[in-house]
This record gives sequence, C-alpha cells and structure tokens, in this order.
Amino acid sequence: SYYECIMHAGKWLTDQEVSRAETGLYTFFSGYMSLRAEALEQGHTACWRPKPKFHLMIHLVDDFVVPLHINPRDFWCYMSEDFVGKMKRLAKACHRSSIVGSLLKRYLVGKSIELKSM
Repeated sequence: SYYECIMHAGKWLTDQEVSRAETGLYTFFSGYMSLRAEALEQGHTACWRPKPKFHLMIHLVDDFVVPLHINPRDFWCYMSEDFVGKMKRLAKACHRSSIVGSLLKRYLVGKSIELKSM
C-alpha cells in the first residue's frame, strides 16, 4: 500500500519505491471510487464521499514523490494539522513587537538547518 511503502522507505525513494507508492495510491483511489459508484447506484448518496485529503495526497505523489523521489513522510503531515502548533511554539520565543519578522526568520533558519542536514 501507499502508506506501507512511505513508512518503511528512507528520505529518498528508490525507483521501485516510487512506483510502489504511486501504484498503491492510485489503486486505493480506484477502489474507493468504485465503492462510491456502487453506493450511488444503490441510492446511498452519503457513502464513500471523496475527502479533501485525497486531493493533497495526489499532489504529494505527482509533485514530489514521482519527479523528485522525496519521501513525504519526512516533510508532510497534512500541514494544517501540525503547522499551527509549530508556529505557536516558535511565536512564544518572539517578542510581540517584532513577532512577524522574528517568527519568519526563526522558521526559515530552522528549515535551512533541516535541509543542510539531509
């Protein structure tokens, strides 16, 4: 499966892992949409609705995994679920009179250090 591949791979995916991740994701979506079609045929309109997260997953694979071989496990956690917490922790270390600039600088320095250590 997509998640199984991503969770067991390293930071940089091999060609085989990229293929497995891409195939796993699109197989999942195909199966999910087949179940949706079957539910709709039976009049169950509330079942198997596509989720907004699916769109993000497709972009992860099409924009990062396939062309760049980057494992999304190391940089993506559906950012909205974690990014606010990270910013809050960084903001606590900033003076309120200069929070915008200081927060941005701290974030960029952290990302720079993270990228250099890859």
